[in-house]
Amino acid sequence: MLVNFGKMMLNTALAYRNKEALVNVEKNRRFTFMELHLITNKICNAMTDTYLMKKGDVFVTLLKNDDSSLFSVWMAKGKATSFWMDYLDSYDNHLEQLDQAKPRLAFLDRSILERYYQAMQARKVQIVCLGADQGEELYPGVISFEDFLEDASEAETDVEYDDGRHIVAMRYTGGTTGKNKCVPYTLQTFFSGMHFLYTHPENYLSEETRHLHLTPLTHGALFAVLPVYFKGGTHLTINGADLPLMGRTIQDELVTQTMVVPTLLYRLVDLGIEQEYDLGSLKTVFYGAAPMSPSKLVVLQERFGNIFVQAYGASEAFPALTILSKKEHCFLEGESMQRINSAGRVLPGVEIRIVDDDGNEMETGETGELWIRSRSVVKGYVDNLFETQKAFTSKGFWKSGDLGYLDEDGYLYLVDRKKDMIISGGFNVYAAEVEAVLNSHPCVQQSVVIGIPHPDWGEAVHAEVIRNSETEPVGEKELIAFCKEHLGKYKNPKSIAFVEELPLSGVGKVLRRMVRDKYLKKS
Repeated sequence: MLVNFGKMMLNTALAYRNKEALVNVEKNRRFTFMELHLITNKICNAMTDTYLMKKGDVFVTLLKNDDSSLFSVWMAKGKATSFWMDYLDSYDNHLEQLDQAKPRLAFLDRSILERYYQAMQARKVQIVCLGADQGEELYPGVISFEDFLEDASEAETDVEYDDGRHIVAMRYTGGTTGKNKCVPYTLQTFFSGMHFLYTHPENYLSEETRHLHLTPLTHGALFAVLPVYFKGGTHLTINGADLPLMGRTIQDELVTQTMVVPTLLYRLVDLGIEQEYDLGSLKTVFYGAAPMSPSKLVVLQERFGNIFVQAYGASEAFPALTILSKKEHCFLEGESMQRINSAGRVLPGVEIRIVDDDGNEMETGETGELWIRSRSVVKGYVDNLFETQKAFTSKGFWKSGDLGYLDEDGYLYLVDRKKDMIISGGFNVYAAEVEAVLNSHPCVQQSVVIGIPHPDWGEAVHAEVIRNSETEPVGEKELIAFCKEHLGKYKNPKSIAFVEELPLSGVGKVLRRMVRDKYLKKS
């Protein structure tokens, strides 16, 4: 269907003209609905009028939350495709992604300009620097964001496209091999996710919603962008999980809603943030990436009340597939808390099948792989036919790689992952990627990376390493420091054990499950 997303945004901006739409807390920068609409018009029009960008052209963002918020789904009203790069990812990964995406324009944070300038120049990417002063002398060819906008028009973009075909945004996810795969989003993806959330009976959103983003807006936090906007609510951003800043922001800005990982909630309680700041305005806390510990949920509900909602989703089926509601977090005395270990019930508009290795549907209670179908499931990966054919069926199902089961009441339980993915503090870490870095060290012969249970992070990245007998022995601290040079911070091994051998299959593959089981038995 042909749509004009800019007109849709304008309609909402007219309805809430002078109401706050976006607050960047650390920059003390506030936009009304109309101001947000007009500045995003200017960004789109500058790309079209000055840089002659057209449909199919790509621009990248490498920004913290405050500036990233200006380039979120609003950019779908322009012609070019957004490519959201993860600010926390490694330099090496960023270069690989740039080479695949081939952007014409890049919006970079001032603090990383020096490091990325030569790489962008070599790829003939025009850099627009956020955080630089207007007219500031930067590197040759680099302009400030203010200069970029100076002569841009506030006029409506008036761009039409097919909402199920035109790629409005892309971001990268990992795979079983640890290689990044590019996930394309159409406007239909975002609208479908929005409508799924709107249909939930607990009605989480309204004009009074003030939603705080503290996790990266390029990832799971994206789920709230359009739903909050079209309900007339307000977005607030901070640039990271700074708990005192989070507490102060909730108190001063009367935040009603946020999204976190369970790790953050546990730390919130440990630090007693609710004793330093008035967090009474919070009405809903979404969490994801891992189930809540039942014992810790009791403490959290004592401190904050029954305000918790768990959501399960994926990059390929964005943003949410199941929800464990506030009501389902409540338990009568003596009642089993088993369902807290579930991911909740399937949202309207989403199909989940539990299948065996041959694609046959399993019985209730039997464990198999989750296959997912909905209007929010992407059509495949960009320029990656091989991985697309592996992960998507001809009938529109995405093979999630997650193993789980549905109980007789329709609750989904995730019990394992086919993919060798570790979720540490809410971030996805791919074992093969970490292993590749470890194995590149001259003193390492072979390695295997797993996630081991951790009370705060859910899982911690752990490696078992066989040293190279022909070199000087290497120590744990040295190897971890080596990984820090090549990996994003959250991907670094937190611990390393040195072993004489690793369990191998008949064809010489490391039996990761046997390594993992050894540590599970100890926990």
